[in-house]
Amino acid sequence: MFKRSFKMDYIEKVFPFNSNGMPVVVVDAGQYGQIFVPTHIENADEMFGILDKYC
Repeated sequence: MFKRSFKMDYIEKVFPFNSNGMPVVVVDAGQYGQIFVPTHIENADEMFGILDKYC
């Protein structure tokens, strides 16, 4: 399984998306790619709190 990673400084935007009926948050870093994060994960509130500043 390939896991994408990039620095937090590269994040351009964060937005909700529905992927095949599964709610996710897309973390978009432009040329560095995107990460799709399921909303139902452990410690989601803490992580999404950090990502709020990119919305």
